[in-house]
Amino acid sequence: MRNCLTVDVEEWFHVCGAGGPLAVRHWDTLPSRVVDTTRDLLDLLDSCGVRGTFFVLGWVAARHPELVRDIAHNKGMNLILSSHLLPDVEYTCDHVVVMDKGQVATAGPIEALKGHGGRVFEVRIKGDREPFIEALRVAGLECHASEEDLMRVFVPDERGARFLFRVAADQRVQMRHLRASVPTLEDVFARAVGDV
Repeated sequence: MRNCLTVDVEEWFHVCGAGGPLAVRHWDTLPSRVVDTTRDLLDLLDSCGVRGTFFVLGWVAARHPELVRDIAHNKGMNLILSSHLLPDVEYTCDHVVVMDKGQVATAGPIEALKGHGGRVFEVRIKGDREPFIEALRVAGLECHASEEDLMRVFVPDERGARFLFRVAADQRVQMRHLRASVPTLEDVFARAVGDV
């Protein structure tokens, strides 16, 4: 007979719909027990040679990233992490499934999804952003514009900073900031859900 073990990693106060002192607004003031109890369980499972799947929500992952990383990397357990905090996901996980409107938008090893070809530049300009972004898209580049003035531009080939300066000059905008960066899980997410 084959058995299956799943563990829901939560704090003792993660009770749905609780009010009063256990209401969500008080969670950050309550004493945490999740690290100690989870480590005790991991040690017990390890001593018995048992593996399982641990479900972790973003609230726990954001406050205890080392615990989440330990579950997946040091204890050899399967980890399912549900979070919108992509830097935390990138730190703790090796594989990712990106969902969009109830459908799998992309899935696979994070490093493979980030890609090895090309570079990412952080860009800030002074002037009209829309024609600049459109010119980048016409040139075959991906541009992820934030609500602030920072843009992340993915350059898939040998073109680099000089090319970006040329596009800015052609669009009559001033390049205020240009810094080479590395692709992140946020870039993968933006490409997967069509937010480019």
